[in-house]
Amino acid sequence: MLLYAFLEKHLLNLLSVFAKLQMILPLCVILTLNLCFSAAFCINAAATLVSIQTLSNITCNRFTKLTIKTY
Repeated sequence: MLLYAFLEKHLLNLLSVFAKLQMILPLCVILTLNLCFSAAFCINAAATLVSIQTLSNITCNRFTKLTIKTY
């Protein structure tokens, strides 16, 4: 996660430099890279949330089965 933040910060710095120089092609490349890093970060975060939720559901299901069996 820190790597994504680090790269995104530097990509945004490059973006501002190219925007000031009005260089269109590098500007488009930097914007595309920034979108790719943002998408990768979102996919990684979503995968983490799904794995946490799956683990939570398994734990809750086991707990529910245990409590139902005891009654």
